[in-house]
Order: sequence, then C-alpha cells, then structure tokens
Amino acid sequence: MKLLLIGGTRFIGRTVVQKALELGHEVAIFHRGQHETDFAAEVTHIHGENIDIADHLEEIKTYNPDAAIDTTQFETESTQTVVDALTGVVDRYVLVSSMDVYVAYVRLHRTELGPPQPLPITEEGELRTLPGEGLTEEIDNLNAERVVLGQQDLPATITRLPAVFGPGDYQRRIGEMIDKLKASDGELKLHPIQANFRWTWGYVENIADMLLESVGDRRSGNRVYSLGYPAGVSVLELYEMVADVI
Repeated sequence: MKLLLIGGTRFIGRTVVQKALELGHEVAIFHRGQHETDFAAEVTHIHGENIDIADHLEEIKTYNPDAAIDTTQFETESTQTVVDALTGVVDRYVLVSSMDVYVAYVRLHRTELGPPQPLPITEEGELRTLPGEGLTEEIDNLNAERVVLGQQDLPATITRLPAVFGPGDYQRRIGEMIDKLKASDGELKLHPIQANFRWTWGYVENIADMLLESVGDRRSGNRVYSLGYPAGVSVLELYEMVADVI
C-alpha cells in the first residue's frame, strides 16, 4: 500500500509511519516541515499547510497514494480543504479524532448538563452539541468529523482515540506518574475522586496498528471506530500497574 500521512512527524503519526514501514508499505508525509524526522526507511516528504494542500496536489498525485491517515485535523475549514483535495485521489481517508466527542465526556466535565450516559459508550453513543472544553465552532474535532462524514465521494473512517501513551508522548501521561511515584517516598496519596476516575487508554503502538487496519479496509462506505483497550482503567489501577513495572 502507498500511504499518505498528514502530519506523521510526532508521537502517534510518527509511530504510524514506523509501523507502516515495518509492514512494507510505502509512505509519504505531508507536513509543515517544523519537525523533520528520520525514519528507518525512505519516506517522501511533502511540505505545506493543510489549508494550502491544493497547491501541492500535483506532488501528491505524482506519489499516487492509495489511502491517507490524517492526524492533524481540528479546524473545520482546513478539514474541508483536505477532504476536497483528496477526493478522487485516495481510496480511503482516515481521520484521527477523539472520544471527547461523546456527550458523556462533557457531562462528566459539566459543560453540558444532563443525566449520566448508559455504559459502555459505543460508536452509536450520543454526541455533544456544543464545542468541547477549550474548543470553538471553527476549531473542534467534532465539526471536523461532520465535514468528513457529510460528503459522499470520499470513503472515510473516523477513529476516536482514547488517552494514548507511550514513547514520544509530549503530554507525558505515564512519565508524570513515574515522576510522582519516585518522589512519593513509597506512599503516594490520591484524592478518591481522582483515584476512581476511569477512562479508556491505548498504547501508541497498538493505536498505530489499529489505524493501519482501518486504512487498509477496502469495504465501501464510511466507518466510525472508538479505539483503545476493551476495558476502562481507573487512575488508581493505572498507578498500580506503573508501580509494578518500575
């Protein structure tokens, strides 16, 4: 498969590239050139802004990708621009989104009021109606999803990611836990609300595998998948697992 990665130089995108190369795929990455990255095998670099992707379409067509994975989209306008540009160019477009699109997430944070949602939350779960915390109508992954699913001519897959951890995680989700455990002198105290908070997690290499499975799906029509481990893990349980390892 000839794969186009939009992004592809940091954390999840970089791991997808590495995994794709290990599987023998050809890879090109379309990115701004701010984080040049060396890979184990040859990768085609195409530099540009998402909003200007049409200006680089001939270069992309010359590479002739089969499918695309996009790890960069939160802006509604640039998502529309990318989808328009890649229609007729790739056989499938995979958008990397987040589980924060579900109404259960915003009710947890009380930015939208209502009763708790029944568990487990599935891909058919109710979606929030307002922008998420810190997001706007113009910059919101839910609106990016709507752009992608609202068109008919580009087969698309929406992947809603959990809390992803692993090598290259610039949020240091597990790194901060290790720091706190090392500084705890053998006894780490957590507030009960924090300790019992339960979420879906995913190791970055497993998430990369799932994204490559999604982009390789040649069935017709659009798809929506929530990715992550099948069972939620509480913060306390995660600390215990990290403590056992270190």
